[in-house]
Amino acid sequence: MTYTTYEINNCSQYLGMLSEQFKEFKKDPTSSRKAILTTILAYHLREWLWNEHEARISEQLSIQDVSEYNKHINDACPNFEVIRQLCNGSKHYKYDEQKDGQRIVKSTKLEKGDFSHTEFRPALDIGVLIIDTEAGKINAIDLLSKAIEYYESLFSDWKLQKKR
Repeated sequence: MTYTTYEINNCSQYLGMLSEQFKEFKKDPTSSRKAILTTILAYHLREWLWNEHEARISEQLSIQDVSEYNKHINDACPNFEVIRQLCNGSKHYKYDEQKDGQRIVKSTKLEKGDFSHTEFRPALDIGVLIIDTEAGKINAIDLLSKAIEYYESLFSDWKLQKKR
């Protein structure tokens, strides 16, 4: 049984909530608040999926436990470890390398629009939130878009009903 979560009672509803939050973030791509909320939801859908569909996931992926599931998610979803570190960074003041592992996210920042066009700014004069990692810069919209696409493919592949 889930905790009391207002009217969100299953992972399909949770995906709907994540999708709605992401739409709000895309409309306001410089909002750190919307980025943080979307990141938290994107990270925790992983847990909802496991708890609601553990038997199906175990069978589909030939895995035994939640640690194997988490490893699968980290391997299958581009930059999911970045999402985890951003999520934890939004709720903890200090980074604990012993608990959280090697730090991948070096910093996050708002890059304001300046009438230039780069791969990180697809439209003129629109600022974006950028995550600076050990591997390079990531646009927050792109990061979260890939996570949502991954989740939606799981729902499709596993034939989970989407309730929005």
